[in-house]
Amino acid sequence: TSDFTGVVVKTNERRFGETQTPVDVRQLYLELEDLGSLDIKAGRVWLHQAGGAWTDGLNVEHNFNKNWNAGLFVGLQPDPFDYLPTADRQTAGFYTEFSGDRLTHSLAYTHQLLEGELDRHFLFSRAHWNVPVSDFTKSLFLSYFASVDLPNSDIELENPIVTTLFTNASWWVSTHL
Repeated sequence: TSDFTGVVVKTNERRFGETQTPVDVRQLYLELEDLGSLDIKAGRVWLHQAGGAWTDGLNVEHNFNKNWNAGLFVGLQPDPFDYLPTADRQTAGFYTEFSGDRLTHSLAYTHQLLEGELDRHFLFSRAHWNVPVSDFTKSLFLSYFASVDLPNSDIELENPIVTTLFTNASWWVSTHL
């Protein structure tokens, strides 16, 4: 149920088992772009570079050149179940991203607090590579998505552990023979 709208949602969806409603605001921010190599976003920001981390706060990104950037983010973390703002959850982190003609890659660290105590901190990495193969093959697309949770005494996690690992290989045949 959604306390905000009073609507009971029964259709399943991939994320959290409920269909999203119009009141689930994923992104809403102000962006300052004409600051030379800096981009600044303030508001609700979704960070694909950091594995879909969200912040109701600030993201500052520095563009080193057309292919490389790095950023820092800090703020409140929306509630993961109803997306409403909450002061109980805070998040901060940093990332770097390379985006070329056929390859994109990002690496990030995210630190999350719940009521002022460490809830989770993790590393995230993803890559997408579009590989030209031959005249008869349009391309081969390879990708991975991974997160590693770091030690956390609150949940008795003593060693880093891979919590997400997704790989994909897709091949397209050329339409020109």
